[in-house]
Amino acid sequence: MSTGMLYDSLNCGMLNLSFDGVKFMRDESTRQRARFGKPFDSYLVRSETGCLLWTGKTDKDGYGRRGVRIGEKRAHRHAYTLANGSIPDGLLVRHTCDTPACCEPQHLVLGSQLENMKDKVERDRQAKGSKGGKAKLTDDMVREIRDLYSSGMTQKDIAAMFPVTQSSVSLIVMRKQWTHI
Repeated sequence: MSTGMLYDSLNCGMLNLSFDGVKFMRDESTRQRARFGKPFDSYLVRSETGCLLWTGKTDKDGYGRRGVRIGEKRAHRHAYTLANGSIPDGLLVRHTCDTPACCEPQHLVLGSQLENMKDKVERDRQAKGSKGGKAKLTDDMVREIRDLYSSGMTQKDIAAMFPVTQSSVSLIVMRKQWTHI
């Protein structure tokens, strides 16, 4: 009688099961299919840039999602784990290619949240100006505010013309906000 482990799709672990005294064993592809419906690599496509792009479901930020019904895991984290082992507590998996859907293990590195934020700033991926979620001004409005201030108009009068406060106008003309313009 052979011995083996059977994948338990409810608890996401391995079980010893036998039927009529015969034990069954599933390979990794079959275990993944039991949990996710299809093997992990069936959702991957190689891009021209060398990324392995996730073609399954994604979240609002473009990261691949797996196991929605039984405990979601981002696809790039799963890819990293398959290639390198577990992810230590307190660390996240960063993309060196800046492609959220990428699952290429060579493009994935461990790092802290601070390192990830530094990457975002250095690679100019941080939303700023009118691309920020709560922006009340456009780039052109900011230029106009600076022009009006340069021509001698008071910050209070400028603020009355735009959907911002006098203190916001002050930060804009002193180039402490909207520094990229």
